Amino acid sequence: MRNTRCGRCLFLLAVLHFFLALPVVAQQEAETSPLSLGIVPGVNLPLGEDREIFAFGGGTDLRARVRLPLAAALDLSGLLSAGYVYTPVKADTAVSTISAGAGAGLGRRIFPRLSLGFYLKGGYFYSLINDTSDLPDWEERSGGGNLFLAGGLGAEFRLLPSLSLGLDAAYRENLDFSRSLVLSLGCYYHLPARMKQQGLPFPGLVIDGSRIEPVFPVFHVYYDDHSLGSAVLRNTGARAMEDIRVTLYVERYMADPKLCAAPERLEPGEEGGIELFALFNDALLEITESTKVSARISVECRAGDRQHRNTFSETLTVYDRNAMTWDDDRKAAAFVTLKDPTVLSFARAVSAAVKRREIPGVNAHLLTGLAMHQALGVASLSYVIDPTTPYTAFSRDSLAVDYLQFPRQTLEYGTGDCDDLTILTCALLEGVGIESAFVTVPGHIFAAFSLNLSPAEAKKQFLRPEDLIFLQGKTWLPLETTEIDGGFLAAWDAGARQWREHQARGQARLYPTAASWKLYPPVGLPGAAADSALPDEDALSESIRSEAERLVRRELAPRIARLQSQLDASGNSPRISNRLGVLYARYGLFDEAEEAFRAALAGGEYGPALLNLGNISFLKERYREGKEYLERAAALTPESPRLLLALARVRHALEEYALAEQTYTRLEALDPELAAQFAFLGGGASGSSRAAEAARLREVILWEEE
Repeated sequence: MRNTRCGRCLFLLAVLHFFLALPVVAQQEAETSPLSLGIVPGVNLPLGEDREIFAFGGGTDLRARVRLPLAAALDLSGLLSAGYVYTPVKADTAVSTISAGAGAGLGRRIFPRLSLGFYLKGGYFYSLINDTSDLPDWEERSGGGNLFLAGGLGAEFRLLPSLSLGLDAAYRENLDFSRSLVLSLGCYYHLPARMKQQGLPFPGLVIDGSRIEPVFPVFHVYYDDHSLGSAVLRNTGARAMEDIRVTLYVERYMADPKLCAAPERLEPGEEGGIELFALFNDALLEITESTKVSARISVECRAGDRQHRNTFSETLTVYDRNAMTWDDDRKAAAFVTLKDPTVLSFARAVSAAVKRREIPGVNAHLLTGLAMHQALGVASLSYVIDPTTPYTAFSRDSLAVDYLQFPRQTLEYGTGDCDDLTILTCALLEGVGIESAFVTVPGHIFAAFSLNLSPAEAKKQFLRPEDLIFLQGKTWLPLETTEIDGGFLAAWDAGARQWREHQARGQARLYPTAASWKLYPPVGLPGAAADSALPDEDALSESIRSEAERLVRRELAPRIARLQSQLDASGNSPRISNRLGVLYARYGLFDEAEEAFRAALAGGEYGPALLNLGNISFLKERYREGKEYLERAAALTPESPRLLLALARVRHALEEYALAEQTYTRLEALDPELAAQFAFLGGGASGSSRAAEAARLREVILWEEE
């Protein structure tokens, strides 16, 4: 009777197995997903001492398996199982065992349709003795359960795209109960995939496992050679596929389909990875709200003597044009649009103001950087933290989508947070040819710009070189872009302090804009610019003058103090008073310089001071006064080349051209090299070129220290 019940169970399992396989045959050309369902009947062979108690048994497993591709031919699988085993006992009874477990396996395809692998699983079992009426000693042991462990090796052959047969051998131990060798022959049904497909003229060519990242419009050029996603291409047909060509196309936002990376050939049952690329056009930058668009993946191939083409549709998420993630800080360089007309107009207006207020002795890049920062205050820009996307929070989450403004938008809105103001500052500096950079520290970003000096030169010129950044042979000045109201010097101090603090902890980074552009090219903001007022010319000029004087005084203070100390110790030496005046004059502080030069004359005529006073009078366009000082100096040192140059120049300004030419001739005889720099004074140049040279060389003043 018991053997009859065993036979009926096996028969029912076989019938179930048969009907489960029927729909598989009907879908033999369908695309499959990583999920498979299986029914795996087998036999149990007792091992060791258990052979004296148990006979051969039989049963089946119901399995659910998820395949996770690791590589083109290597899979990691997750496994869930539920099973029943009927095991005869030699004492004329039998044990029924049910179990449930989970595990994992690793498989490798060695041929297009054949895979080998192994698995490990564990779980819980419960065994029940079918009939204990004739076994009085087992009355208290009619049923019980415990954990089980199993491990096995197997082979799987893919008959059809959605049907596989598997053969495996496993060792199983039901803890504190039995050990056995399990031999199984099973059938697996691979569920259809959910990939949306538009017409499949060649059903054997399928794509699954697609992964397409959201697209950021500001990087639309970046995706031309950087993957925006991937997928797995499968050959589920009976013929090899050759000359495979995969393209991606998004209507309206791409001019032409983009060729993607794909295997050239796939054998039957073989699969290969594809990388998706796209060359988007500027229309992508017109997207102001996140949206979804349809992307078509087309696959062309040759199978035998026929060409085939399949098209698959995927949904592509496109963020708005101001969106970005901070997984790479260099990405912000794409927003630095230095050629935007609004930005250029602003930058050139500031540059023109700088040229009108050039200060001898002050680094030209430093003065321009100062002017750009002051211009933001004059234009009434303000720092406002964006409550929805604060940089402090978003920079710590590399996957959070932040909102960044283009430079034109920041000028138009009049406000921005730290990243917006840094982007604008870099764009303004780059617009006038000054190298800029992003500086990032935990939770914050600010700007830096190049002084066009080597570290050695900068350390000689600046009294506080610790306030500068020296990297890769360049000197950078850090600038806290949110410090608008406090002025340039306060912004410099704040930037330098943050760099020193975080650089000591290894937390500060500097990214030159030009280097970042190589990976993330700048893009232009489409659309007509709104009217954006330029900074008031007079207010800007005064702001630059005031802040530049503060800068000069800060740089000069220790040097002035040293000379003043020497002057007091020497009893007001004319030579030291004159040197103090030259220091002031070289930094454009002409009122202080004039006072020091006059102090040098307090004890009598002193040639260098008279010459320098003549130069200051010339610069202030008090030409007759300057001529008087220079003629007094000529009475002391008539053959001084510098004096002759200054005298020729002031006579030329007074339109005493004959005297100017005579003086120039004397200079030419004494110092031909110096005279050659001011040829217009000799009358050899034409009227137009003479005027141009006079304007260009007006600020070339040779001060006399001794």
